[in-house]
Amino acid sequence: MSYGHMIRNAREELGLYLKDLSEQNLSFNLLSNIEKNKTKLTKQKAIMLYKRILVYSWDKKIFPEVEFDEVLKDSEEYKLLRHTHKVCNTLQRRIEEKDVLTKEELRMYRELASDERLGGLSYHLYTFISQLIPEDWTTDRLNVYHETLDFLKWYNFEDNIEKFRHVLSKTLKLSSDLNRLIETIRYYEIMIEAMEIHWFKVDINAYFNLSVCCKRVGDYEKSLKYIKLYRQLKPNLLLKDSAEIILMEAIAHSNLGQFDTSLDLYKELGQRLEDEGLEELEAICYANSLHTIYNNQLTDKVDLVNDYLKKLIALEEIEEDGFNDQIYSSIGQGYNLIYQYVNSYVYFKKALASAERDTDKLDVIGEAFDTYQRLDKVKELFDLIASIDAGVLSVEDVNLLYHILIEMLLLDDDKRAGIDDAVIKGILKKVGRK
Repeated sequence: MSYGHMIRNAREELGLYLKDLSEQNLSFNLLSNIEKNKTKLTKQKAIMLYKRILVYSWDKKIFPEVEFDEVLKDSEEYKLLRHTHKVCNTLQRRIEEKDVLTKEELRMYRELASDERLGGLSYHLYTFISQLIPEDWTTDRLNVYHETLDFLKWYNFEDNIEKFRHVLSKTLKLSSDLNRLIETIRYYEIMIEAMEIHWFKVDINAYFNLSVCCKRVGDYEKSLKYIKLYRQLKPNLLLKDSAEIILMEAIAHSNLGQFDTSLDLYKELGQRLEDEGLEELEAICYANSLHTIYNNQLTDKVDLVNDYLKKLIALEEIEEDGFNDQIYSSIGQGYNLIYQYVNSYVYFKKALASAERDTDKLDVIGEAFDTYQRLDKVKELFDLIASIDAGVLSVEDVNLLYHILIEMLLLDDDKRAGIDDAVIKGILKKVGRK
């Protein structure tokens, strides 16, 4: 069979038109003449065609008989493409067998996938690699996803934006767990910019995800920017979904020092949520308001505290499973603001009992410290701190632990009754502080 007939048969088997295989330096007319055997197939054109047919084959999982051994017998690039095609077949079979890669295999295949001569075949190789990484190798999986994104960005981005979006969606949880959200934000912004340049309709969920990521890294200006874009493109949200978006906006405004705007958003949303069966969201509005007033010492807003506390206590009676630690802690802060320290203590105790993770308990301890020291109950907090595994805390948590322990050391002797300074210093040493 001539090369022209082989190419045409492969194209038809893949359901392609001539224009699908044509590209720069391989025009529609030239390809037509090659198929009709009117034009000699050169080595350069053969490599281009073989590469494109391989990519379409893996896209469609249809593999027509195609080989250019005679015309490309001395081509190292052709040998590389054929080798990679066999590797993809092997990896696909290993996925079906639920196999996993060794570290050396992972290194070898990543190096192969990074070879620019593979063209679009690299995407499929990266895809197989990511599926064969052992479950607990989270850093390796995220690195491979990032390498895939970098490849798609470089290789004909306009035609691969949907693949880019799909891979990027897989990185969200991993990036959050591994504290690498800055990279995820960069990739989202690259994708949105490409969509705008190439006149694609931007996936509005990208704005939402970007807002969440920016919030988690403390870039509240960007978080606010993207959540507003999301709201503009989705104006007819259900009340529950709309409420969650407004809460994000209010948190961003608060962290930017725009407290009046934040409190107004909480107030308006709380009024909208009354009697709508969304008690948890309503409680978050009042709890966040108390937290904002307490944390920022907004003395001119203290007149709001009693009203919000009454609403929260009424909502607590409705909630069968009670509140989470954050809401209970905010109630404790509210009572502290109006000098009702015994009630404050009761709700901080509820918050500590509700906190599931050591990091959550540490947050509550930091917020409860003033109440506990006023009631001479700091020893209770210290006993909790002593039970926390400081070795697994994040940098931010270690800093918080450090400041709480320093506050304990600075207390008067009667406030520190029962607390061993040597134990405090031992904990400080364990977290790398002297």
